[in-house]
Amino acid sequence: MADDAYQIGFPNIAELTAAFDRAPGVVDEEMGVLFARILPHLEAEVIDRTPAAEGSLRSSIVSRREISPGSILGVVGTALGYAPAVEHGTKPHPVSEEGILRLAEWAKRKLPLGQAVSVKTGRPLKVKGLDELALSAAHAIAWKIRRHGTKGAGMFAAAFAANRDRILGEYETAWRRIIQRIEAGAA
Repeated sequence: MADDAYQIGFPNIAELTAAFDRAPGVVDEEMGVLFARILPHLEAEVIDRTPAAEGSLRSSIVSRREISPGSILGVVGTALGYAPAVEHGTKPHPVSEEGILRLAEWAKRKLPLGQAVSVKTGRPLKVKGLDELALSAAHAIAWKIRRHGTKGAGMFAAAFAANRDRILGEYETAWRRIIQRIEAGAA
């Protein structure tokens, strides 16, 4: 989601770059600890907020870090092409016949279409007319998408907003440790 990036800028970045020049091992170690704490937490927060039909989008969300002279980057994202549509929603658009069939499959799994559920397995039982009900629901959903688009889930935006202060606070702690270690002569 490079074009749809949410960023949290760290203060003192020029000073951090200078500290990296003086003691790259200290900065790399402390920032590594920082990212090892905040990235998995932020990743989990995004995943918790991500809607799931089959879980493909949730399971595609990953985090990574890159630290180099003059650059500190932590990323939580996904490579799936439809993630921006889920994040931001969509404008009204056509829905293909294949899309309607996929919506019908989704409706069978997610909507209460009069299915009976097996007490033993917890799975929906085949009910006569279920396919027709699901297809009818899919056409209604497709109509709404054609007329109104879709509403975004905002899972990345919400996770970043909810954790901004925590991330900045943990960065401040890491920054203080970096300064203390450099002043103490650690290299």
